[in-house]
Amino acid sequence: MNCGLAGLRKRVMATVTFVLSFVGVSMGLGPTLQAQAPSENAVISLSVASNDSARVVAGTINAPDAAGIYYSEDGGVTWAQASGLPANISVAALEHDAVNPAIVYAGDATVGLFLRSTDGGRSFQDFPAIGTWLSLDSGIGALYAQNVNGRSVLYAGTRQDGVLVSYDNGESWVLNAIGLAQTDDLQQSERRIRTLIAFADNLYIGTHNGAFVQVAGSDTWKRTPGFSEGAVVRSFAIYRGNLYAGLQAGGLWRMNDEGEWTPISRIPDIASVLALGQAGPEGILLSAATGVGIWSGNGEEWLKVQIDGGPNDPWIWSADGADGVIYLGTAEQWILRSDDQGYAYQVQSRLTPLTSLPLDPITLPDRTPSPAEPTQVPAVEPAVAEIVPTPEPAEQPEMAEPTVEPQPTAIPAATPTPAIVPEEPGIVSGLNLPLDFLQEDIDLPVIGPISPIVLSVAILLIVIILVGSISVFRRTTDDED
Repeated sequence: MNCGLAGLRKRVMATVTFVLSFVGVSMGLGPTLQAQAPSENAVISLSVASNDSARVVAGTINAPDAAGIYYSEDGGVTWAQASGLPANISVAALEHDAVNPAIVYAGDATVGLFLRSTDGGRSFQDFPAIGTWLSLDSGIGALYAQNVNGRSVLYAGTRQDGVLVSYDNGESWVLNAIGLAQTDDLQQSERRIRTLIAFADNLYIGTHNGAFVQVAGSDTWKRTPGFSEGAVVRSFAIYRGNLYAGLQAGGLWRMNDEGEWTPISRIPDIASVLALGQAGPEGILLSAATGVGIWSGNGEEWLKVQIDGGPNDPWIWSADGADGVIYLGTAEQWILRSDDQGYAYQVQSRLTPLTSLPLDPITLPDRTPSPAEPTQVPAVEPAVAEIVPTPEPAEQPEMAEPTVEPQPTAIPAATPTPAIVPEEPGIVSGLNLPLDFLQEDIDLPVIGPISPIVLSVAILLIVIILVGSISVFRRTTDDED
């Protein structure tokens, strides 16, 4: 009997424990049971909405499973896979639009596909126009969006063809590669772009052969001094008014006031700084994501950051942040997040959810602005829209009526002329002689008006009769003789 009561008590306690655990997890009281990483593939690209740190999009490499794009709307706690993705891609680049964060761009490094989302990264559509500018084995390795006077300008860094620029959200592109040498060695190519950024009104690119700048108003790339031949610049970041660059197996560098690059100490110079991240433009620390862990600092002093209180040696591929939050994409731990601007990072299973903002409505431009004058398009387009339709209805009746009316009037006027002035009734009209007087009637006494021709014929007949009569009279006289 006691054994039966003991068994019943155990079953009741187990049931109560299960119910309490389920309720606690459902209400957010449980410390675990978070969503797991949606893929075993390394996260090699990241983008955070500039106005909402809870919205983040991650892209993976195409191994060991098929690559994908995943989006989170709660700060990286849970993830869902985006739809509309082609097969056999490697998502090396992701970027939120600089004007409307509901638009997300994606670049493929394998065959150079360009994808665009207008719903915050939930679904994507392929825009193949970029393919006309890409070489056979080229791809897209970097994307950068810039807000130019309220209009988005999108840059794509390619594997072999330099920089491409779009002024219509990726629907069409133009090449921007003047000054970048084209070489056969892809590993030291100036046209293999790894990162882009705008700084002090100029545009900078990191290549497989150093860093280049395109000064505002110019269309030519110029090499920036300081890096050795063949230096691979993998990442850029602007921090406290300075431009930083991360090199592959070359540490962290900073550009001085003369535009020359100098190395930063306290970070191993052999480290590959694959990504640089900060918590928005006012971030306290700059995080350097390397192949030997995470380093955070203030430009002069740097320290190796811990992950959840323990040491870290993950291979960090990507970084991005906004509003005090920084995300890192790793090879082993999917996503790391820092809520204290880079002092410490947490793994996905220990993250607390963030609340996302509603997506802004999408308003894409109707036509492509001029690359030379992108700021003048908003002023020109309303004028065309207001002026062109107005004169068309007023001008059409005025043009149609004068054109139609003369045609019926001219045709009858031209047709009677050959019909009224034919000269076929005159016997000698074909000779084109001046005999117009024969066509005027002669007014004779007693007889009245008579045609000159009829009169002539009558006179001729009288003459013939007279001549005949005289001939007959003469013959009669001769016979009598």
